[in-house]
Amino acid sequence: MTISTRMLVVLVLSILSLAPARGEDAADPAQAEKKYALDDMTRLDGPGEYLLQGDAHLLAGEYDRALAAYRAALVERPGSSKALEKLADAQMAAGHDEEAARLYRQLLTADGSDGSYTLGVLYERQGMLDEAEKQFRQAVGEHLGEARRHLADIYTLRGNLPEAARQYRELLLERPDNPLLHFKLARVHVSGQNHGAAIAEYLETIRLAPGNIEAHRELAALYLKGGKREEAAAHYRAVLLQNEKDLPARSILTSLYVRMRQHQELFLHLKRSAELFPDDPDSHFRLGLMYDFRKEYEASISRYRQALALKSNYAKALKGLGKVYLRLGDRERAQEYLLAAQKADPDLAGTGELLSELRRDQDRAARQKRLSQMARKKGKKHLQRGKGVRGKKSVGKSSRKKHKKSVGKPAKTKRKQKGKSKSKGKAQKR
Repeated sequence: MTISTRMLVVLVLSILSLAPARGEDAADPAQAEKKYALDDMTRLDGPGEYLLQGDAHLLAGEYDRALAAYRAALVERPGSSKALEKLADAQMAAGHDEEAARLYRQLLTADGSDGSYTLGVLYERQGMLDEAEKQFRQAVGEHLGEARRHLADIYTLRGNLPEAARQYRELLLERPDNPLLHFKLARVHVSGQNHGAAIAEYLETIRLAPGNIEAHRELAALYLKGGKREEAAAHYRAVLLQNEKDLPARSILTSLYVRMRQHQELFLHLKRSAELFPDDPDSHFRLGLMYDFRKEYEASISRYRQALALKSNYAKALKGLGKVYLRLGDRERAQEYLLAAQKADPDLAGTGELLSELRRDQDRAARQKRLSQMARKKGKKHLQRGKGVRGKKSVGKSSRKKHKKSVGKPAKTKRKQKGKSKSKGKAQKR
């Protein structure tokens, strides 16, 4: 009997055992509870009652009580394979693998039960792969498909990929519509670097089980490795359709949108991330970057401030604010936030360059201011001189004399030059 079958039986029997069989039990739950208590086992009729009690305790996770009930059943009927099997199952559920394995071996020698599969699972759990393989091979001989699957898993763990693939393919001949088998075979192909075959098996898995998130995720990673960004993005979106808060898929999809320059998709994606994770400063920071890119500076400032409200020393958000204020021409605030970013994280890339740019900008503004002041002063002086020439009242005697002298000088020099040229001409004639 397989583990799944045993658990189904346990569930059914436990429901039956918990149902009130007598009027007094139904009327008085406390009395019914007392009847099934371990210290009142002597009142129960036969090993069957002990088994039912053990099933109920096992289902409730009360392993010690379940083990005690199954042992009582064995005392009542020594050598009962049913009681021994249930005791072994309880030991396995409680994590007592060595004791469970001993009981399963006892079952195998006692009545030739099909415990090979369960014993193989126990050995596999303990890392005893050689012993597990031996038991699974025996179970495969009895046409147990699950044993073949575990055998394939063991070959995969050992790195014997061709044999693992063969086992999965043989299983698929019997169960071609089993998505788990296609999924496991895909993983074997990935380990063997046979990416084409792996993609085919992942696609078949998704066709049979569209809700298999891991298949979508692993196929997306495979497409990404092969440079197929569009296909990878499609499968990461499929992951998010089933679990919007899957952070690894959301983060990789963000990166893909950036690489593919799909800015509108990226904007909507980041906006949704901020809605899903309102307490995550990174989500607000990334959306702030996107608003900055779109030149929506007020919205960008708002998102950066939200990130800082959640994380006061968030260097990237401080730098983002400084950058936005620098673009807006608010040098004082830009310097304040950029210096705060540098203090929060001295190694943050880009902060030093922005501060240098800010200083250059401040120097240019200072030079421009000085030049403007000088130009204004020169303009005033020129204006004052112009008024002195045109307006007699504003010009004094001394200034008029200077003006006459300065005006007369060029005329004298001209006359002297003319006289010299005439004398030179006469001398040449002579």
